[in-house]
Amino acid sequence: VVRDNRIEDLAMPIEYIRSQGIIAGTAGHSMSVPEACIANNINVDFFMKTFHSDKYWSSTPVDPADPYLPEQGNGHNQSHDNLWCMGELAVTDFFRNNSTPWIAYKILAAGAIRPEDGIRHAFSSGADFACIGMFDFQIIENANIAYNALKSDLGRERNWYA
Repeated sequence: VVRDNRIEDLAMPIEYIRSQGIIAGTAGHSMSVPEACIANNINVDFFMKTFHSDKYWSSTPVDPADPYLPEQGNGHNQSHDNLWCMGELAVTDFFRNNSTPWIAYKILAAGAIRPEDGIRHAFSSGADFACIGMFDFQIIENANIAYNALKSDLGRERNWYA
C-alpha cells in the first residue's frame, strides 16, 4: 500500500476503527509504513514493527540504507526469506524520537535468535512491547526471560510509552 503510494488505503481503516472508540495501529516489515503515517498525519495508537538484529548465520545480506525487502531469488544477495527487519538502526532511530507505543515483533527471527538475546535486544532498543511467537512449552521460560530482562538495567535510551 505505502510502496504504491496508496496512503488513503492506509488511513481509511485506521480512521474508521478509531472513530468506533477502538485503538488502531499498523504493522509492517518496512519502515516506510510508520514513516508514511507520520508524514501524512495518520494518527495511530501503536506501531507494530518487525525488529531483530541481523547477527545470525542465515540472515540475508542487505544494504541497510534500503528500506525494502531484497529481491526474491536464489542468489546469495537475494532474499532467503528469513530476514524480517531491514536496517535495525533505522528502526531504533525512528522510535527514539517518536512517542507512539512500539510493539516489536519477529524479535527472534523465526527462531534464529535465542530468546535471551532477542527479548533483551528489543526492550533495550526501545520497544515498549514484544510480540513473540512460541510453542506452548516455551511460554514459562520465555516469560521468565522477559521478566528478568525488564527488571535489569537495559541501558535503554527511549522512554517507555504504553
